[in-house]
Amino acid sequence: METLLAIDRIAFRIGDIEVAWYGLLITFGMIIALFIVCWHMKKIGMHTDDGVEIFLWVVPLGVVCARLLYVIVRPSEYFYHWTSFDDFVNMIAIWEGGLTIIGGIIGGIGGIIIFWFRHRKQLSLGMCLDTAVVPVLLAQAIGRVGNFINQEAFGIAITKASMQHFPIAIYITDPSGVAPEYYDQVWGYINANNGGYWFAATFFYELVWNLIGAVMFTIVLKKNKKAAGILAFCYIAWECIIRALNEYIRVDAVPITQVLCWTMLPITIVVGAIFLFYRLTKVSYNKMKFATEAGTISKIKVTKFDVWSYTFVGKLVNSDKGYAKFFEKIYKLSSDKIYDMEIYMPYSKIDK
Repeated sequence: METLLAIDRIAFRIGDIEVAWYGLLITFGMIIALFIVCWHMKKIGMHTDDGVEIFLWVVPLGVVCARLLYVIVRPSEYFYHWTSFDDFVNMIAIWEGGLTIIGGIIGGIGGIIIFWFRHRKQLSLGMCLDTAVVPVLLAQAIGRVGNFINQEAFGIAITKASMQHFPIAIYITDPSGVAPEYYDQVWGYINANNGGYWFAATFFYELVWNLIGAVMFTIVLKKNKKAAGILAFCYIAWECIIRALNEYIRVDAVPITQVLCWTMLPITIVVGAIFLFYRLTKVSYNKMKFATEAGTISKIKVTKFDVWSYTFVGKLVNSDKGYAKFFEKIYKLSSDKIYDMEIYMPYSKIDK
């Protein structure tokens, strides 16, 4: 394991220019993400060029925000006591590591919203968001390999001999990105044990969970026909859980990150549930309304939920209460006659 970790952080040099493995892996992850986005864009009726465009919006904003949030919460390391231009370079040196996924998510969503606004007549915001989820998870997983090479984003010391092996632990000889409160402790273990020690492989835990998420959400993406956009909520909730739990044992943990994750998680779940309910009831309402008006209601397969949604949404929109206008807007419907399902469709036609 010691030999495995003895990887030079610099992949190669061109004159005085050093190219780090971290930067190469981040770039490789972006290229993989680009190919997947372009492929999916064609699947939903867009063009490959659209995939390139969304990539050009998302990646720069995601990287800038990921680095910005990383350095903002570490002012003593990046903002205090500037003495030269090298201090500025140190602040933007993403090639040496130091990106936070929370900032990347914020910047990436901003890029997706810009792309959607430019193409809002061709596809929904939900479709744009869903397109990005799986590529982002795969890119994150590849980026975690860069954490391995940089010997960063690892966890607390593993002192139990039976657990001092990969993938539970990783052997660290030259750590980076360690929070000040853990710095002396980490180097204490390393110096007291012949220049290296075992620490929790938290970056690997995240890599595995990112891959699991990518597989699950790929399946959901293929089967999801009614609620475009729900994957975005699933992704945020997934990331919040993973990151919040890992923050308990990471030695570069920043308290605000954990607070943000535990705050965003319930909000994401509640808003996501409301969004899913809205999308499903709207789809069912339109299905019933169009079939009834076309006189084909007795020929199509419907569920009890379709019938319930038709009545529920119809009553909201046609109510004489003040909230009717609000629901007209969010469901993008106008006041209309509600057909009596008992008259227009025998109950036996309902798929139980």
